[in-house]
Amino acid sequence: MQVRLRFFAAAREAMGQSAMPLEVPEGATVGDLRAQLRAAHPAFAALPPDMMVSVNLEYRTPDYRLSDGDEVAFIPPVSGGDGADGRSRHLRRAARGRRGRAGTPGIQPAG
Repeated sequence: MQVRLRFFAAAREAMGQSAMPLEVPEGATVGDLRAQLRAAHPAFAALPPDMMVSVNLEYRTPDYRLSDGDEVAFIPPVSGGDGADGRSRHLRRAARGRRGRAGTPGIQPAG
């Protein structure tokens, strides 16, 4: 199955691009995808292992199972911000990256 990857901040720099399609096996999880990228891209592997990952604009845990056509965004921590856990920094940063696209909201935490 194919997913669409989006990279923000240091992840974009590590990958040398802001987006790319990728084939992943049926039943792959966010954690499997992260491991696949870390194994194939040394610069990506050097990023913090706990960076935020969203699937279709909602934050997901490593055990979340991917589906064909999902958009998966990797959002590493950025300096500054006011949230003790870093979520507010990630949300603001991701939302800024999504602006300018009519009808596309910013990333929201899964509830």
